[in-house]
Amino acid sequence: MRIIFPVGGFGTRIHDDIFSSNSSNRLAGEIIKVSKPNIGVAKALVPIKGTPALEHSINKLTKLGVEVNNIYVVTNQAFLEFFQQWAKQFGFPLSNLICDGKLTNETRLESCAAINLAISQTEIDDDILVIAGDTLFNGDISGLLALNSQTEHDIVAFYQESSLEMMRKRGNLIFEGGYLIDFQEKPVEPKTLKAFPSIFILKKSTLPLFAKFTRENPKTGYAHFIQWLVEQKHPIQGFEIKNRFDLGNLEDCHRANKLYQP
Repeated sequence: MRIIFPVGGFGTRIHDDIFSSNSSNRLAGEIIKVSKPNIGVAKALVPIKGTPALEHSINKLTKLGVEVNNIYVVTNQAFLEFFQQWAKQFGFPLSNLICDGKLTNETRLESCAAINLAISQTEIDDDILVIAGDTLFNGDISGLLALNSQTEHDIVAFYQESSLEMMRKRGNLIFEGGYLIDFQEKPVEPKTLKAFPSIFILKKSTLPLFAKFTRENPKTGYAHFIQWLVEQKHPIQGFEIKNRFDLGNLEDCHRANKLYQP
């Protein structure tokens, strides 16, 4: 298995929270170090309990026996220097940092294209685990990796959102018999409280489908690909994770610093 972290977003909401409001608390001061005014924030490097968010996720994987050489990080050109500095400090291979060449949020590479860039550039011919760089979760994902070794099907993670109001801001997953039968992005009337945490596994056999979908839909995110798979009656199993944290804005970062468990 290979792991891909798409981290090429520009963190504009966190950027605006910090620079528009002139926020001056300690966390904001730390985030500014991985920010560029009028461009954005490298959200995957936002410090959560003193450690970059991305590093937390990689540490959880390596503790389960995943080799760091099998992990790839796809970033943009604007924040490449931040990730290079982090990689040198953390001991992450610079060759596994993949740059998409984008300099602004307006020209950013969408997540399907970013993942496909990693697959093609590194010639991945294996199952892939995708974890969004701005996603954190309590506990480990040993059960997810175990399920992958036991099934021939793709897997999508889910977590229980706290309320219907919050669910309206998330991707809503509907399962039947343990398999995904519907995926609704930010529904007005959610059918369940099962939310998509931007963590999923694609089998090696699914990668040609993913490449074809990306070529035909280069401006779409991976949620749309999963929706498309469901429409094609493609079997996707579910796996529950605990306490997902989405680093979407400054308030989310404060919440993660209080509640996240490394």
